[in-house]
Amino acid sequence: MARINLEDYYTAKQAAERLSLNSGRKIDASYPRSLARYGKVSTVEMGNGKLYLKQDIDAYVVSDRPGPKPRGKDRQSRRPPGRPRKQAGSEQQQ
Repeated sequence: MARINLEDYYTAKQAAERLSLNSGRKIDASYPRSLARYGKVSTVEMGNGKLYLKQDIDAYVVSDRPGPKPRGKDRQSRRPPGRPRKQAGSEQQQ
């Protein structure tokens, strides 16, 4: 079993406090869990909770704008290039 240095990790509460300092606004203790779920920070499981790598948390800054990010017209389409869009109401016959 590999040994870990507990000095290199934050609890969820400590990580939220550090993220609040980094971002200049209050960050909830559940936010580090979300970051871990999306693979933005490294974690180690301890008992019934997780510890968050200080190096990842210290470098992360939460966006000024809470909530979903805007989806503008400049966003890339998900369809492959060269494939035409389907026109509403028109059906292709084969």
